[in-house]
Amino acid sequence: MQQIDIQEKKIDRALFQFVFPFSLKQGTESTISSFLKKSGFKLFQLNQLEDECAYYGDFKVSHRDMEAYYLSFTNKILFPHSEKEKGLHRYSKPLNIRGKLITDTECIPFQIHSVDLTICPYELGFLTIRTELKPFTSMPLSHSLEFADRFRVLEPRTRKDSSTKREAKQSLESLFRYQENVNAKKDSLLLLILTLYSVVGQMLGMGLVVSDFIGRIKWRNIRAYNPVEYFALILAASGVIISLILGIQSLYQWIIDQRNRKKWVKQTVLSSTKE
Repeated sequence: MQQIDIQEKKIDRALFQFVFPFSLKQGTESTISSFLKKSGFKLFQLNQLEDECAYYGDFKVSHRDMEAYYLSFTNKILFPHSEKEKGLHRYSKPLNIRGKLITDTECIPFQIHSVDLTICPYELGFLTIRTELKPFTSMPLSHSLEFADRFRVLEPRTRKDSSTKREAKQSLESLFRYQENVNAKKDSLLLLILTLYSVVGQMLGMGLVVSDFIGRIKWRNIRAYNPVEYFALILAASGVIISLILGIQSLYQWIIDQRNRKKWVKQTVLSSTKE
């Protein structure tokens, strides 16, 4: 049998764009955007044509082509005109940092051109890192694949990943755990509010007021209330209303969280299978 001589393909450069999802704390979007702008990040907008060459190394990305590629409604979501509009708000910063990825057998030079931090609806965000391998001489294709395989986990290691799907589900698990902690804090706050209402109500004799509403409402007694008893009545009524509102909000948020969790798991499994 004739032996086949296989030579590995050589490349002059390799471009990679790594995307890492993360979860945002509810209500912190404006704080994060202010912090990013103070840190040198800039809100990405299609009308700023000077940024076409700012984040991509030696390459240029046409904003007009990007605008023409998507439908008008999609453009409003992907490229909102201001921070006040709903959509995906991308903040970009050029870095031009050079580094070396050192493995057990290789030393791979690389450059980070820029980073994006995209704030999305539903307390989600994405960190995007644009990198380029541009060695002085041609390098084997396997070196670029090794770089991508190691860089995407953002931590040093000596063993390769055994399963992409296992990693993706571990990432989701950490996001779910974070979401559960947030929900637990909300439940604790709800319990605290109800406890305070109960304690204050007992101090003000709320039990005496509530007794007039058991069975037939005793309107004559209510009209004869003194100011403290009226205050206790208002406190009791507001406590019931607030309890109902908070309870409905908690139930609604729980249903939304369960739906989002199923969607994230399904999308992650599908993307991992494609890889």
